[in-house]
Amino acid sequence: MTMKSNLHLLLQSRLWKRLDEPFLEHCRLFRVQEGRLLAGSIVGRLGSEPVSCTYLIRTCPDWLTREVSVELAYGGEEALLHLEADGRGNWTMDGRELPELQGCLDIDIELTPATNTLPIRRLGLRKGQEAETTAAWVRFPSLAVQPLKQSYRCLEEESRYRYRSASFEAELDVGGEGMIHRYGDLWVSL
Repeated sequence: MTMKSNLHLLLQSRLWKRLDEPFLEHCRLFRVQEGRLLAGSIVGRLGSEPVSCTYLIRTCPDWLTREVSVELAYGGEEALLHLEADGRGNWTMDGRELPELQGCLDIDIELTPATNTLPIRRLGLRKGQEAETTAAWVRFPSLAVQPLKQSYRCLEEESRYRYRSASFEAELDVGGEGMIHRYGDLWVSL
């Protein structure tokens, strides 16, 4: 998996363990010349099948998603997804416009807590502030993409947030650069 970008500075590196299913993830956040690069690898088991997923997400300096690549191996199947965004809510896949994602500013990859970093940094909420946003949600294992309305409320200045989407809710404990330490009862940083 490649994405044109010169890596300049490692900002954060995290190893997460999923608490309710057998998954581990290693994620790194880099500052690059044109913004940020979030790179991760997830391995585990979904049902009875082994899963391996790698992703690269490129943002501009204000944390708006510009490019996403996902590679998935699930059981005996492999799948690739490559999306591009203009930072104004317009998305394309393989040069084809995706009007169903119109207005989405962030990416949310279902299998990882890492993508919550992007709206947390982009929104820059202060204690007590809340914001709603819509993300392009990458589902697993299909890699189908659909819009997902979300809200973030800052509970403690830059360290705890309440995340909501549809009927799902989780408290997010975050550290430097907005990287998640704990994602509700689902993920914990090791």
